[in-house]
Amino acid sequence: MRVINSTIQEFIGFVLNDALEMPVVDQTGLGPARFDFVLKWTPDAFQTQPGGPAAGTPPADAPPDIFTAMQQQWG
Repeated sequence: MRVINSTIQEFIGFVLNDALEMPVVDQTGLGPARFDFVLKWTPDAFQTQPGGPAAGTPPADAPPDIFTAMQQQWG
């Protein structure tokens, strides 16, 4: 997923609240700053990814789940 000119709150609202159907609170402290970034992850079986539902079993070289991807790719 490529994100351009987004606040962390907008990203979290779009991806985590909508894709995971779970309430999420932004506690990053980054405020209204805007970012461009890329996040590569593989949706879990119960998730939908923006643009459509999750596919079946991911290939062995598929990116990690969204939480691991955030930690690995963003620190």
